[in-house]
Amino acid sequence: MSLALLDLNDHDLGLYEPSGLILSSPGYVLAQGKQPVFGFEAVQQSRLHPVSVNNEFWHRLGMNPLTRPLANFRHHADIAYGHLMKLAQTSEYKGDVVLSVPGSFSREQLAILSGVIKLSPFKPVAMVDAALASLLAMPGVDCLIYVDMQLHQLTLTRVVMQDGQVRRDAFCAVTGAGWVQLANTIVQVATVAFISQERFNPQHKAEWEQALYNALPDWLQQFNKGQPEVTAQIQTDKNLVQARISLSDVQEALEPAFRKISQQLEQLLQGTVGRSEVLLSERAATIPGLQECLQATTWSMPAHELARLLLQAAPPLAPAADAIPLLTSLKLNTGASISVPDVAAQRPRPQPTHLLCDGQAWPLPLAVTLDGEGNCVMSAASTADSLLSIRNESGQVQLIAHQPGIRLAGKTVEGSQAVYAGDSIRVSGLTAELQCIRVIA
Repeated sequence: MSLALLDLNDHDLGLYEPSGLILSSPGYVLAQGKQPVFGFEAVQQSRLHPVSVNNEFWHRLGMNPLTRPLANFRHHADIAYGHLMKLAQTSEYKGDVVLSVPGSFSREQLAILSGVIKLSPFKPVAMVDAALASLLAMPGVDCLIYVDMQLHQLTLTRVVMQDGQVRRDAFCAVTGAGWVQLANTIVQVATVAFISQERFNPQHKAEWEQALYNALPDWLQQFNKGQPEVTAQIQTDKNLVQARISLSDVQEALEPAFRKISQQLEQLLQGTVGRSEVLLSERAATIPGLQECLQATTWSMPAHELARLLLQAAPPLAPAADAIPLLTSLKLNTGASISVPDVAAQRPRPQPTHLLCDGQAWPLPLAVTLDGEGNCVMSAASTADSLLSIRNESGQVQLIAHQPGIRLAGKTVEGSQAVYAGDSIRVSGLTAELQCIRVIA
């Protein structure tokens, strides 16, 4: 019999088989017209019809009457049931499911979830804490802080390996640091950019504001590829208006949220012995600067890999007739073969902003020349005597070797080669090692 995993994170509910994602759907509903609309379609219209949208029904899952009427829904549990029915209908999946649940759900919410899911076509066999797979993905690590993103909060879970079991050891949620709040902050940065650069306020019309939110995932992707700024654009009835949004402005605006997250991380680390790894979910890793803020020693784990690991590690269970069991620990089956992805290989390499030499950081772009005493001389432009130069070409920072004897990460450079933060450069005749670094403003 088939077994799937249903990840109940409201940022993006996902239904997974071992082979990969079947369907995903954010926790949004739009009640505009005869039939409610769920998921991405609701997200794409959420700023056009704000009073007809709800994105809190998973976060506030419960039976209390809605404070603001929404279609025929009585409470948030009604909306959650509607979302599950839509997922089941669209995916056409009718087999057993393991429910991956965030640590933020209370006992009452888990009980309500248990009742709601049993009314749907899904056949739940167990609930598993979503963070457990994070440590399964990190062989040899005994303690890990898993950082995940929901719509209305960011969560940090301490997971430990003890006596052959992976178990949740501690959990905390950072309110006001979820996707909705951080997205609003970034869009406000974009609005300020439009006003200051073009004297144009994109929030004067719902269509313009919606265009900013729809473009936000693309901006974040560009930032995470190392772009220092992105171009936002709004198509009005008369013309196309553009504004430049800098990464430094975005990170400065996110700093208050980052401070709250860092404080919670420090509290979790106080309860650990020895070194702990920090792993970001794929959702959390989209926020520019969060990895540097938390000094995450590893990058992010794709959601489909975490789902696959949970499905591999989950013990065999029959569909629950009564209460659905909640697993906050998993006993490793030493006889089973669990394939673990290479997290380090998936980590995107950030581009450098400075070159470190003899304890001094020099901003890029620059050229390196040796003086008569064998010391480095940095200049903005290369000359006939320059050994090498580092500059941005078509969005990628490149090392250009002007003389022989330039080695990057132990290999001789001929012509030009891409460089990343953390790369070391050796120059023939120079004792000191040059280090490419990324300075976070």
